[in-house]
Amino acid sequence: MDLVFSILIFATIFTAVKSDCECPEKTQLDVWCACDWISRIYILQRKEVGGELQYKAVVYQNFKIPKGKNLVGVHDIFTATNKSICGETSLKPGGDYLVGGLFGMQGRMITSSCFAMPMVDGIPGKVREAPRFHTVLTNSELYHKLILKKFDECPAHPIGDTGNQTGSSGSKTGPQNGLQPGSGQETTPKPEQEPQKMPLDETRKILAFD
Repeated sequence: MDLVFSILIFATIFTAVKSDCECPEKTQLDVWCACDWISRIYILQRKEVGGELQYKAVVYQNFKIPKGKNLVGVHDIFTATNKSICGETSLKPGGDYLVGGLFGMQGRMITSSCFAMPMVDGIPGKVREAPRFHTVLTNSELYHKLILKKFDECPAHPIGDTGNQTGSSGSKTGPQNGLQPGSGQETTPKPEQEPQKMPLDETRKILAFD
């Protein structure tokens, strides 16, 4: 499976035969550039399926996605079942999170603890969990950057890039180092561009608020 392949790469690079996942220190820009998608999601369900942890989630606000792709709605998001190989195991049903990741084969959404967005740059210590979205909202600077996509330009060839294979959609099929550019979408869109967001009435129906 593409998730297993990706996780094996993560494990080889980050752990070097260690028992614990070790994500590199990263900035908000590192995560922005590494991910194919960055979204606000609401977790409906989590379960183990075929050796993977599968989240069923409502994706109702997208900050970064490939051009022409629409992620608003209910999706399955996959990760490793164990923190030791960088699985994002901290998401709980009923939680509202900021999560990023890659697209695997057949467009599967894949995430990892190494894609957790730092709330503030320059704070020592590795970020290991996806932030709950109410925390992002209280950090007006990060939320402002996400809404307006006010991030510096991503490097074309980050250190350690050996040249990934690119799928038909333009997204990377497998990272060769820990954090690399994702789908290559523009990082400085027109100011009037708003992130995709699910209408409130649809969100309420899916989350069974009505």
